[in-house]
Amino acid sequence: MKHLFLLITVLFFVSCESQKKATERMTESLVETYFEGWVSGVRGGGAGINFHVIFRTPLAAEIQLEKVVFKGKEAVFTSEDGLHYTAYIITKKGGGPVIEGEEEINEPLPESNKAVLYFKVKGKSEIYTVEDVKEKEMLAYPSMNKPR
Repeated sequence: MKHLFLLITVLFFVSCESQKKATERMTESLVETYFEGWVSGVRGGGAGINFHVIFRTPLAAEIQLEKVVFKGKEAVFTSEDGLHYTAYIITKKGGGPVIEGEEEINEPLPESNKAVLYFKVKGKSEIYTVEDVKEKEMLAYPSMNKPR
């Protein structure tokens, strides 16, 4: 019984250490986080924030970047190439009617540029806080030409 306890204790510390190393590798590989606001070019088209995370090397197989909480909003990440992850945060819905049970999302956003990244390492949830996310120039999408 004493040997079993010792084995479990050793495995626990080895597991914690490998998880810590995976988290450190992820944060060391982090090159840049930034956001850019956007507005639709058509009346009632909405507005939002594109939140970007860029890594130097692809994340290890045991790490999954899941979501971000930024300016009081939450969004999941998508990635096209394993180095650049984007979360699309809607801050103002388009001009259509509000569907029953949905809320209008037009309240002012917090001023803080602090973001919390949620990820999993070997299935265990972890968080990483970015204190000062940089803002890039707003994207103002052009309006569509009217059909003739």
